[in-house]
Amino acid sequence: DRVRALVGLLFSRSVLFSKLAASYGINLEWGITTFDHRIMDTLESDLARGSAGRAFFMHLLIPHSPFARAADCSVNYSGPLWMRFATYSGEVANNETTRGPRYLAYLAQAACSLSVLDRLFAKMRALGIYDEATIIVHGDHGSRVFFYEPLGKNLNKVGPGDLKDAFSVLFARKMPHGEFSRDHRTLALENLMRDTVTRIAGETSGPIEPTPPFIYFSDTFPLRRVDIDIFDP
Repeated sequence: DRVRALVGLLFSRSVLFSKLAASYGINLEWGITTFDHRIMDTLESDLARGSAGRAFFMHLLIPHSPFARAADCSVNYSGPLWMRFATYSGEVANNETTRGPRYLAYLAQAACSLSVLDRLFAKMRALGIYDEATIIVHGDHGSRVFFYEPLGKNLNKVGPGDLKDAFSVLFARKMPHGEFSRDHRTLALENLMRDTVTRIAGETSGPIEPTPPFIYFSDTFPLRRVDIDIFDP
């Protein structure tokens, strides 16, 4: 654990070591955090030098596994190695006993990611650009802390909970001087992005209609499409 902690410190502080470790897959094999705090420093510096009309993109890679960050974003390498991974590590798969601790570790990193965003929003307010800014926050997949991975070979085992863990994802946006609202419907990312860009351009956008969700099983050939309807509350 001490060696892993030292390697983790080097990984998060050294660009050279980060590249070497990533090239050999050490960060994944050892469960070392992939979140680099320096990205926030860079973004804040870019925002301070930026001007209206510019777009900035930031890939936090958190709360993505390995789960090695506590809720306060400090590095946490305590506990067994398998607990830092969403589904499978060595011989430890997800079951009724292991899924709970993994989810707690995932939620801790989720809390860390929220504090990172809070820091960003505070910086934008201090710069006087928050109110006029359009902000989009979204992930590319769910927690992946599922019992069965949604693959063709698991077609008869995958349940609604597995699909939610795999694909249910947050999409949040703040429009300039926009009011807060919440929508739990299943909406396509393409439609949400199209609506956002249309509003930024000052054009009228109609209501976003839900679209029937579906997935492709990537381990089947030809790709097998399966329609699902398990996301609606």
